Amino acid sequence: QDQGAFDMKELAAQLLDGYQTDIFDVSDSELYHTEIFERLKKEIIDYAKDPQSVKPTSRSYLIYGPSGVGKSPLIKALGNEATKNNIFCYYQHSMEYCRLFKMTGTIEPIFQVAYEKKPTILVADNLEFMSDIKTAEVQEATKRLIDEIKRLNKSDVPVIFVGLTNAPFRAEKALIESFQTKIYMPMPDEKLIRHLLNSQLAKTSCKIEESDVEKFAKKAQGYTISELMEVIEGAIMMNSRRSAKSEYFKIVDNSNKNKPIYKACSPSDPEAIKIKPSEDQIQNDPLSIGILDKALANVIPFVSDYDAVDFEEFRRSIENN
Repeated sequence: QDQGAFDMKELAAQLLDGYQTDIFDVSDSELYHTEIFERLKKEIIDYAKDPQSVKPTSRSYLIYGPSGVGKSPLIKALGNEATKNNIFCYYQHSMEYCRLFKMTGTIEPIFQVAYEKKPTILVADNLEFMSDIKTAEVQEATKRLIDEIKRLNKSDVPVIFVGLTNAPFRAEKALIESFQTKIYMPMPDEKLIRHLLNSQLAKTSCKIEESDVEKFAKKAQGYTISELMEVIEGAIMMNSRRSAKSEYFKIVDNSNKNKPIYKACSPSDPEAIKIKPSEDQIQNDPLSIGILDKALANVIPFVSDYDAVDFEEFRRSIENN
């Protein structure tokens, strides 16, 4: 604009529009903490849809838990619900808010634009990074963000701020305390592991008894949802490689004469053929619990016992305040 000046509010609006996502890439099969999702859907979406009739439970939410427990799929599913109901939803890494602060000179215009576009959901991921970077600019951005959250808490405008963090004990204490509602997303328990395993195994051919699933769920405690998905994908790949390495196959489906389906077999099998079929012509053996156990052993859990203690101590401190 004239003499190099610029309208900070207009810039904030342009930047936020660039961060709005119409459709978040998440499927129902990735959403396992359904009870938390249903709670947020009721408290946030229902209120934003009809702020005149629905009383808000909270205007600021902190969702915390170890990395990989499903916070991102949860907030993406919430974003999809927002989009379906014509609610603006902006999802961005917390450090992007700091970059906006540096570019605009103040963080207030971001919230001003959110108020004007109401109903709006603002989401900031990885809040702990705002405390990890010890620069004057980031510290000032954190302070101003805290002020805006507190101001939002007292307002009657249908705007909700959601913060996500993998390490709440590393984040600024005042920032954590500024959130009205704090929701813990725990590590998957045996029940959730069984549900995850059964829902994923339903997509592939397997020979696994329910008793095997129960034993696996006990062994798999301490693994995050993303790690368990890695285990299942690894087991499927391991099973495929076993078949692909075989030298001998027999035809199990000849309905397409030009592209029969083969299955690995022993050289002594009377129908054995020494052939190298393409991957899409190989029918793998059903996935077994043995292969699943091997895949589990190949994945090292990211969350240690010490991390689990930190989260429990933090959770207790939140509940006692």
